[in-house]
Formats: sequence, C-alpha cells, structure tokens
Amino acid sequence: MSKKTILNAAVLIFCKLAAVIVLNVAYNTAEEYRTHQNDEFRDIDEDILDSLQKSYSEETLFEHLKVEGYSFYYAPDFDELIKFISREGYGGEVDIKVIITAQKEIGQIIILEHSESPGLGDRIEEDSFLNQFIGKDVNNEFELGKDLDVLTGATVSAEAVALGAKKSLEKAGHVFDKIGL
Repeated sequence: MSKKTILNAAVLIFCKLAAVIVLNVAYNTAEEYRTHQNDEFRDIDEDILDSLQKSYSEETLFEHLKVEGYSFYYAPDFDELIKFISREGYGGEVDIKVIITAQKEIGQIIILEHSESPGLGDRIEEDSFLNQFIGKDVNNEFELGKDLDVLTGATVSAEAVALGAKKSLEKAGHVFDKIGL
C-alpha cells in the first residue's frame, strides 16, 4: 500500500468518527429538547385541567378535540366548547379561556393571566368588560366602539380579548359541525 492510500484511509476513518460523534451529540440534544417539550405540554395540560375544573364540577368529563389544527375542549354534559387562547396585549401575552355554547355564542370569557398595566389594561378582567361578550356570535363585529365598549387607556389590551373571542368563535363553528351540533 502506498502512503497516499493509507493517508486517504486514515482521513476517511477520521471523517466517519467525527460524523458519529456529531450525530450522537445532535441526537442527545434533540432527545433532551423532546423531553423538555413533553414536560412543558404536561404542565400546560395540568393547568388546563385545573382551569376546567374551576368552571365545572369535578365529575364533568371533557373531550379534547383538534380540528384543522385548533385545539378545543368539549363538555358534552353542557354542550359547550372551551378554547384556551393567548393574544398579544400591551404588556405581553393575555391568556384567555373562551366558553362557547351549543348555540355558537360566547357563554363566558375568563382572563387567566396577563401582564397588563394596573389601573389601565388590567380592566380587561372586570365583569363590566367581559360580560358584554356574552351572547355574541359570528355575526357580531367584535369591534371596540361599535359592538363592544372601549376601555379608555387600554385599547390594545381590550382588542386582544376581542380578537381572541372572535377567532375562538369562528373556529368553534368547525368543531361544532364536526361533532354534529
């Protein structure tokens, strides 16, 4: 064997060894990421279950439905869909729970978490603001100043809730069609 052949073989062995090491590191990194993601999803599911149980009795069963990439929870005993949605407010994400009735109307909106300004954006939690959504359906505009009251000084926060409610209601129609309501 010539020195060139031996050198080429050594380079080839070195490249294969380097590839094995790189692939091993990539696999382990991906495995750690998947494990972490599964933990996050488990935490989210537990938070969702806790939130559902606060609105319903402990005996209520829920079905997790996914239609067109959108995730809903269905409470068959009440013929209601529940949508958890986050929208960007003024101070960050606004986490919202939207309950939609079998009549395809908003039954209730609950603000789960937000970082909106005290005394301004945090008014999205007030019953006087949230109750105006009850009974609205896809035929409503969900527009501040038209069919929804404006929260002076909290327009971005209020629009986040309005858009979250509207989008939830629009997607819920597809889910209700799928389950035959």
